[in-house]
Amino acid sequence: MAEKKSILVLAGKAAIQDGSNIAALIKKAVLLPYTPGALLAQAEKVEGAVKAEPDRIAAEMEKASPLLLVDLVDADDAVLDAALGPILEAADRRTLVVVAGRQVLALFGQGITKAAEITSGADAADVIPTIAYVADVPLPPDTTAGRVLYAALKDPNARLKEIARLRESVRSMQAAMERDKPTPWGKHDCA
Repeated sequence: MAEKKSILVLAGKAAIQDGSNIAALIKKAVLLPYTPGALLAQAEKVEGAVKAEPDRIAAEMEKASPLLLVDLVDADDAVLDAALGPILEAADRRTLVVVAGRQVLALFGQGITKAAEITSGADAADVIPTIAYVADVPLPPDTTAGRVLYAALKDPNARLKEIARLRESVRSMQAAMERDKPTPWGKHDCA
């Protein structure tokens, strides 16, 4: 199983308001105003993306797919609520779950702030860059529009901090290698 997984649920007519599984999602998720668009076409271009039925999510999570697409077409809240049961059950702490409804985008899981409403809006073009950023998935080559939804992240500077730690580790290793470098025999005291 890959370390990080993402599940993208498309429910075109869902208001993301009614149902017990939707209530569980809302308790955990960041909610943003959302402008729908051609999200499925964008998501299908992600390397390794796989379409899955809600009842097959657990089995698909065992495979190496970094992004699982659940297209509920024009699902309303009732259909979305039924589909969310197995999806929420299959998602673990390393899973990013994104639900795109009629006018609401819900995100929860790894790297996402818990239970918040954000007033800045999201566009369909913003979803794939955000998934790519959080789940370490390469962006499709033709992705030029969209932005990472930093307002939804637990720590918007996490990548910068990780890069700084890696640079410090490299400097430390280089210093240790210089310090432990053997002296050539021609310059050694015993020669």
